[in-house]
Amino acid sequence: MKTGLKRYSTWKKVKVEQSVETQNLLNPAFCGLIVANIIDSYNSKAKQHIPFYLLYPLTTMVLHKNTRIRIPSRASAKIHTWIQENEQIKIGLAERSKSMVPFISDSILFMAEQDVVSGHDNIGLVIKNKRTLNKINKMSDFMAGYSVSSKVIGAISGNFNGPISLMAILGLRL
Repeated sequence: MKTGLKRYSTWKKVKVEQSVETQNLLNPAFCGLIVANIIDSYNSKAKQHIPFYLLYPLTTMVLHKNTRIRIPSRASAKIHTWIQENEQIKIGLAERSKSMVPFISDSILFMAEQDVVSGHDNIGLVIKNKRTLNKINKMSDFMAGYSVSSKVIGAISGNFNGPISLMAILGLRL
């Protein structure tokens, strides 16, 4: 098995050392679907469009198995209550989010190139083509768990007071 493969990152224009498993799991299409679902569900609940910086911890939470299995099963849950009941999700979140920056950035760019997401205002993101997103969500049984988790985390985050307050209760800062 090959390890230490180089991947060209469109985000920083640098080569990143990765294993084959990492390349397969964190490919832009896979992560992009998670990102798009978070954007869609957040924007459907919030009074403003999701700022791009919020996608990094939310996507990281969906990709991290120990956090994903703790994400509530319904979008009516309160995020601050969920975080208080699951304080352990904050442990290492900043480091994991930081390490995911190139992958999530590539995913945002990929979904923008596919005309699924686009920028709005100066920092907000919106779903440009909801029909394509829904079609992709229905295509894979493997993605079902990730899609549900990303929709729920987006919705409960969108129901909260605001992105800066959410970052604070997650123990993160800009």
